[in-house]
Amino acid sequence: MSLAVFFCAFATAGAAVELKTYWEFKEAEDFSRLTEYFTGQEARGNRILLRSVPEQRAGLYFSVRLKGGIQALPEGSKAVVEAMHPESVDPRKHTFDLPAQDKNYKELMLGLTGENWPSAKDKPMAWRIQVLDAMGEVLGTSKSYLWR
Repeated sequence: MSLAVFFCAFATAGAAVELKTYWEFKEAEDFSRLTEYFTGQEARGNRILLRSVPEQRAGLYFSVRLKGGIQALPEGSKAVVEAMHPESVDPRKHTFDLPAQDKNYKELMLGLTGENWPSAKDKPMAWRIQVLDAMGEVLGTSKSYLWR
């Protein structure tokens, strides 16, 4: 497991949500917990875990900490991940619907999994994460230094 080199914490001017983000590539076995062997269900801990290919666990994950927690987000919010792969000039863009929560989770794990980011050796050249409300208005943004 390689730990992310970059850590960014940016909020857009006037944004309702402050994001703190880091990335790392995780292998499928990084998500295995003893409880899964007994229950048959993946243990997600105290975070919301979303994947671009839900049945694939290995991939590039962005850990997004939400100041105020996910309960502070309006219903119908989405997270948009854009990441520049080293072999492409166009960013890979994925949208994740954020589920309504009874618990006040503060961390989102957004994974570009399966064919969307198949190799640990490929580091994102630049990236941006936005949290949007149901109308598409930006609530908060976190991005790498190289994002233009």
